[in-house]
Amino acid sequence: MGKLQKLENRYYELQNILQETKNEIEELKTKKRLPELKKKYEGKYFKYKNSYSDRESWWLYYYCKKVDDCYYTITNNFQEKTDGFEFDLDSDTSINLLGEEISHKEYNTALNKFLENAKRI
Repeated sequence: MGKLQKLENRYYELQNILQETKNEIEELKTKKRLPELKKKYEGKYFKYKNSYSDRESWWLYYYCKKVDDCYYTITNNFQEKTDGFEFDLDSDTSINLLGEEISHKEYNTALNKFLENAKRI
């Protein structure tokens, strides 16, 4: 085996070590951060101001059922938009979109209003 081949083999060996190290670092971050995120979000209620433009906006409500290891949440969510109603069960939602935390009472009030308005159509 020539010197160039040895260098090339060492390059690929070091690339593999680097990737394994990056994976280990990410796994350690997840193991530390994930429990914090679960405590902060799971079982809680949120609302996010959604809009098509500056003039028309509405609230998108979330109940966070679970935070996964990719920092996504499994949520139930609903919104009454200017052009209709949306209700999703077990939706993947980025943590960044959950918005502000609200009480269970505020969430239920909004859900009951949503259901009443949806019955009218």
